[in-house]
Amino acid sequence: MAFNIGKLKSTSEGVWVDCGGDLKLKILRMGNPAYEEEIRKLAKPFLRQMRLGTMNVEDMEKLAKKATAHNIIQGWENLEDEDGNPIEFSKEKALELFDRYPDFYSIVKDVASEAELFREDDMEDATKNSGGACDSNSNGASTKSTSSSNKKQESK
Repeated sequence: MAFNIGKLKSTSEGVWVDCGGDLKLKILRMGNPAYEEEIRKLAKPFLRQMRLGTMNVEDMEKLAKKATAHNIIQGWENLEDEDGNPIEFSKEKALELFDRYPDFYSIVKDVASEAELFREDDMEDATKNSGGACDSNSNGASTKSTSSSNKKQESK
């Protein structure tokens, strides 16, 4: 059976992904147009360094974190701080958490890079068959995308 390109979701649509431990993330696809545009804008002052190969890796990572916070992660549910207090979503808070918790940033990048999550055709079946998108989650919980959480969020 041939692959139908029309089955891919728009890169501007986010999906809710269950990451285990009740954590749910709303994620846009890595490389979506807004992300790519922000990377270009943020990198502009560093073009000379990039061409010369002298740009610091940490500076590159800062640019990617900022673009990810602004254009990839769109929300979360059930995220708590060390004291068990809920953390309210904001793009600024996402960037702060990326800096403080590199593993959280890795989870977001991994999920956003999993193309299977962004296919319209039988998304639920596909994620049941895969190990899930949040495999970098260190709690060992089973991970998968849930269409029911998508529907729940859309009805709010």
